Amino acid sequence: MKKILITAGLLLQVICLFAQQLTNKGFELSGKRINLREPKDTAWKKRLGGVSGIELVNENVLQADFEEVPWKCAPRKSPGENKMVTLMVADHQEEKERQVSYAFTINNNNVLERIYRIRSKISWVESIRYNSALKRFFFCYENDTETGIGYLDGSSYHVIFREPIPSENTSANRGIEGISFSQDGQLWMAFESGGGTDCGTNKVVFNRMKVDAQNGIKLTLQRFYYDFEKCSCLLPPSGNQKKAPFSGGHGSGVSEILSLGSPDSLLVMERCFDSLNRKAKVKLYLATVQPSSDLLKKEPLLDVQSLLPFEDKQHNVREEPGNIEGLAWSEDIGGRAAITLLTDNNYSNTLKTMVMTVVLAPGLKKDH
Repeated sequence: MKKILITAGLLLQVICLFAQQLTNKGFELSGKRINLREPKDTAWKKRLGGVSGIELVNENVLQADFEEVPWKCAPRKSPGENKMVTLMVADHQEEKERQVSYAFTINNNNVLERIYRIRSKISWVESIRYNSALKRFFFCYENDTETGIGYLDGSSYHVIFREPIPSENTSANRGIEGISFSQDGQLWMAFESGGGTDCGTNKVVFNRMKVDAQNGIKLTLQRFYYDFEKCSCLLPPSGNQKKAPFSGGHGSGVSEILSLGSPDSLLVMERCFDSLNRKAKVKLYLATVQPSSDLLKKEPLLDVQSLLPFEDKQHNVREEPGNIEGLAWSEDIGGRAAITLLTDNNYSNTLKTMVMTVVLAPGLKKDH
């Protein structure tokens, strides 16, 4: 789903931390909330598109496809420095130019460190993943007329899969939202909500693709289906208020996916956005390939709202994120696998860009 433009800057310093535990159908999860302020550098008080793509990478892999943009708060990089960073992608409206995507890195203390311009000037990135075997960044995108998947190649990029909007799998503002590489190198992709705008249970297409890098990067597709309800969070009308219909900015969809534990298992993040109340309800599910079936088995893991609201009495803060967009692996915490959820402030004066880390139970393991 394309993002409403937000005030730029993003993230500089941690202002609070929250943790709590939850048991949900045998899964224990622990959530930490980190709320980050915008940098004070006025040069970056620009309009950026909604933040959605997020990935944990080694900072050294950025050099070929990302050009660092100088800013006064960036720390000095030591010679030979080699560390993991969380990469976030947003969109920036260049003056008299088309929309292009920028990237930001935060360190393991969740402090904004560097700003990068993507050399190939791609736009409307929804998800970004790094394949260490192919040494390439892959991304999915969505614009007004099509959605697709591509990979970065220095100052250019290559699209390897595309689908028109609208189609049987897409509708306005609803294309491909999530991609992830499995342990065996296959690329999973998920359409957001399928074609059409009727409420009710719907089957969304998930493709699992073999990436052949010997003869150029080509794909062999295996199609699966995933059940979900488009209007699961939309409230019935009350008084004179009418219930907003399902649309590109209103209703449920698959917002992101993350390969988990085996080539046949995925974490799926469903987000149902209520545009009338500017709130999103987010749930995590486990989707698993079943023998002799193209329908993915779906099991609920976590209702993210059960961890909310976040409270920090020391700083007199009590709030909850409005629109969770991104999902990626975090560095392990206490020897346990962890994921990062990224929220977008939707160019709002009341919502904030936030990072939330969820520590998975010992039974849930990182794929890579």
